[in-house]
Amino acid sequence: MSLRETVRSYILGCSRTAIVAWTVTSSAILSFLLNVIQSYMRWGRISWDIITIGTIDSVLIAALLAPVIISFVHEIVLLDATAKSNERIRKNESLYRLLAENISDIIWIRNLATGRFTYVSPSVKRVRGLSVEEALAENLNEVVTPESFKMVQVRIQRRIELIDEGIDGPYVDVLEQYRRDGTTFWTEVRTKYRRNPETNDIEVFGVTRDISERRLAEGELLKLRKAINASSESIFMTDDQGIITFVNPAFTKLYGYDQEELVGKETPRVLKSGSMDEEDYRKFWNTILSKSVAQDQITNKTKDGRLLSIESSVNPILDDTGTIVGFLAIQRDITERKLVEERRIELERQLLHTQRLESLGVLAGGIAHDFNNLLVAILGHASLVKSRLTPPDKNISNLERLERSAERASELVRQMLAYSGRGRFQITHLSVNDLIRENAELLRTGIPRSISLTTDLSREDLFVDADRGQMQQIVMNLITNAAEAIGEKGGTITLSTGLVMCSEEDLLKSRVPEKPAPGRFLFIQSKDTGCGMDTETQARMFDPFFTTKFTGRGLGLSAAQGIVKSHRGAIFVNSSPGEGTTIRVLFPVEGDAASADGQSESVSVPAAESVRFWGTILVVDDEEFVLELAREIVEELGFRSLGARDGVEAVELYERHAGEISCVLLDLTMPRKDGVETFKDLQRLSPGLKVILSSGFSEQEVAGKFRESGLSGFVQKPYRFDDLKGKLTQVFSR
Repeated sequence: MSLRETVRSYILGCSRTAIVAWTVTSSAILSFLLNVIQSYMRWGRISWDIITIGTIDSVLIAALLAPVIISFVHEIVLLDATAKSNERIRKNESLYRLLAENISDIIWIRNLATGRFTYVSPSVKRVRGLSVEEALAENLNEVVTPESFKMVQVRIQRRIELIDEGIDGPYVDVLEQYRRDGTTFWTEVRTKYRRNPETNDIEVFGVTRDISERRLAEGELLKLRKAINASSESIFMTDDQGIITFVNPAFTKLYGYDQEELVGKETPRVLKSGSMDEEDYRKFWNTILSKSVAQDQITNKTKDGRLLSIESSVNPILDDTGTIVGFLAIQRDITERKLVEERRIELERQLLHTQRLESLGVLAGGIAHDFNNLLVAILGHASLVKSRLTPPDKNISNLERLERSAERASELVRQMLAYSGRGRFQITHLSVNDLIRENAELLRTGIPRSISLTTDLSREDLFVDADRGQMQQIVMNLITNAAEAIGEKGGTITLSTGLVMCSEEDLLKSRVPEKPAPGRFLFIQSKDTGCGMDTETQARMFDPFFTTKFTGRGLGLSAAQGIVKSHRGAIFVNSSPGEGTTIRVLFPVEGDAASADGQSESVSVPAAESVRFWGTILVVDDEEFVLELAREIVEELGFRSLGARDGVEAVELYERHAGEISCVLLDLTMPRKDGVETFKDLQRLSPGLKVILSSGFSEQEVAGKFRESGLSGFVQKPYRFDDLKGKLTQVFSR
């Protein structure tokens, strides 16, 4: 309604003064009143200066009507303001009603004095399946379950008491409510309390929200959190910058941190060990930044600095737009498993190496046996012919050269036996330092003059039970290997000795497949300033005939490995390209290594002329030329001889000639019946029979097969005339 219409309406309804009747039909008076009202509404006062009606009468009328006009204007303005206020209220009520009727939550008002609902929004139909009228008719105990009703009643009573203290909420309750069909669901109820100023009743204004899905999700989330916290796997989460936001208990236990020490920290700064290659580290992060799962084995660092082998899986966390907002990492400590795996691989490697060594050992042993038989014929016949010559026969020197060549070939056989682990020959209690000193000049002649050989021997003399020849061979092989590594450019080789304690963990690094028991060890060490070796070369350095210089060098270090193996020792190698090589050979020490007690004494052998050789010697050997040579040597010494090509034939011959056979020269390895079985049969036939065993294997190994059996002696193949003569002299002198 416009201001003009308002004024007209007011005037038409006015009866307070008769003067009004003058103005009813007067447009001038109407215009006058409008000016007055507009002036008041604009400046809050009536400005008489601007009010002009146009006639003297009108001015007089205005003067007379001034008090009435002022009251009239006040009422007109108040009427206009009230109309506008009511219009706003109607608009707000319409807006609020539209909001209440369309919101998904239930809006309600409850009078606590009557216990009845005075308002319920239409959304109750959608949430609970009830009409507004049905909801208004409900009591509270019909709305919520008994457990929720009991709980909320206590809370309502307490909140009523707080109203007078000026505390009216808001409050939040989680209540279980009924639907129309009797099923229940969980709700979040937000309330505010007030005392009605007109009735003094306490009213509750509330909003009820269905949180069934949220509560279900919270339950699932709680289960998930419990599962994560109970997991033995280490789990943590970060934001998109790698800042840790969550860790489970397994993670804190594994790395030794408290949760407060980890959350908010940058992952690499806390866990990175520095052992991972930078390129691999970049690839790892590039994978997860490309929104792919990154799986890898990494090395992380604990709080106390320990390094752990970790099997890690990192998953990017994406929001609804596909943007990375964080990362989820699951880690498993595989340190122990990796150690076990490494040990398994090492054991498999050792087993394969052992099998290879055994195969090669069998091959080397077989070759040595056959080769020894050939050398017996060569060396035996040469020495036999030489024994028949007298100086100055020129053939003697030729035969001696032949003997030396045969002995060098015999040395190769001994290396083959050493490689096969059967090289323990004559064990004596010898001084390692004396052995090196005595052979120092010989060792120097075997290397170029550009190479300096120095020694750094232990101050106390060290003794070991070993074969002197094999110990010399080890030292020579170490020197030869070092000299070849240095080459023509010149350098230094240092030989040193000493004592060292080794644990089981230390001995796992030994290059000998069979690991000795922990304890004290005597060591011989060579250190050179040569070219050094890479990992691949070190892996093959003990292979037969392997060399980086040229092909077919020989058994070399492989023979040394066999010797150390037979002495239950160990070998350690430390080398890298350009840094030289250190090889340390260890031998177990039993008792006092610095004591010379137990050193072997030489056995005196009487002169052959003072010993009476008598009877017949039964020579048993499967090689025809060895058999013939041995028979010729014993006959040269004055014995009669019989020959047998195997054990079966030997036993048959002995049974026929038992009364005349004074001694048996018995080969170890033969077809049909070997030396061990033949010896047992001969012992049963004649317990006191003299038997000398002949073999290309070492006396110590052979002795193990005849332990406490009464062997009279042992002669190693290849033997010369004087060797067999000396052994027969020793046996028949008893």
